[in-house]
Amino acid sequence: MPYAAAPAEGLAPAMLRERGAWMRGVIESGGGIAPEEFPIWQTELVHLQRFMQLTDLNTLLGAWEAWTRAFERAEGTLHWGTSNWVDSTLFATADAFMDRLDAPEEARATVDLMRAYNLRDWTLAAASANRLVGPVGSGEEWMSVRVLLDLAVIANLEVGRITEARNALEVLVPLTGRETWNVRNRLLDALVTQAENEGSG
Repeated sequence: MPYAAAPAEGLAPAMLRERGAWMRGVIESGGGIAPEEFPIWQTELVHLQRFMQLTDLNTLLGAWEAWTRAFERAEGTLHWGTSNWVDSTLFATADAFMDRLDAPEEARATVDLMRAYNLRDWTLAAASANRLVGPVGSGEEWMSVRVLLDLAVIANLEVGRITEARNALEVLVPLTGRETWNVRNRLLDALVTQAENEGSG
């Protein structure tokens, strides 16, 4: 029978943590082949390798938005399951690439947001997220709307910027493709509402 994940609640995050651990191990050892039942792991490794090769060039192939989305995918795969850590090679390569090619502010904000979130630097995370909410809300594809929504709300609440958290919620929720009654949307709204109530109390 073809492989399929067991229909167990909460299994996907556990599998992603295992994939991240495998990815980091492969990079440290200099290579590897994914387990036969997880071909997607090999696909993500190839994507990371290709991204690093393209980011080592002196020219941008395609649009900056496509590059940041590729960065988001590589970063997410590599860092899943970690806390207070960033892969120095990935971020150093991305920073150098953006410096060489004078990257737009939105590209830098995307990289800074993911770095700041991983390191729990909420001040930088909030500033970077707020730089992206407007452009992404207008249809520019710098990063996943759902990821930006989560990080913008969380980071702004962490630094007491409640108005910005509410703005991110109102701008981005309609673009997530989720119904307004979606549990995740309601949870984010509840967090912002609680902060608003506490601030006015």
